[in-house]
Amino acid sequence: IVDDSDIGLSLLAWRLDAMEEQWELQREEFIDGWTSFGCADIESMKKKLAAWREEIKDKAEFKKFYFFMFDYLKEERKTYLPTEEALIVWGMLEIDNKWKLFGKFKEYLEKEGTKAISRDTWRQFHDFMETHAENVDDYDEMSSWPVLMD
Repeated sequence: IVDDSDIGLSLLAWRLDAMEEQWELQREEFIDGWTSFGCADIESMKKKLAAWREEIKDKAEFKKFYFFMFDYLKEERKTYLPTEEALIVWGMLEIDNKWKLFGKFKEYLEKEGTKAISRDTWRQFHDFMETHAENVDDYDEMSSWPVLMD
């Protein structure tokens, strides 16, 4: 894992329950985490990481990982991610490949000067993508989406 746009480190943090320090694994987290997955050498770790990459192709697993990313990346005691960071993370997660309307949504955020994405908006954005995967023709203005989606 070398490319900082690669999700490998984030997958590692998620699976090893590394929440103490962003982008750092404590020795105990590293050893206990890998041991719990039965990995004792580099080859077994590489195989496990490849398996985790496959696992998040499953919608339910991706959702868990997606929710983790917000909590892992937000600053301590903050309830939001700056929009600029959220856009980087969405890029890492390849949201543009998962939701056809992401380009337009990104343009909207940039045009409106939206400064932050709250935890609630982050989570509901995932559900919005699932509900309106192809288009928003069936969008119901009376449904309870965050204001950002309205």
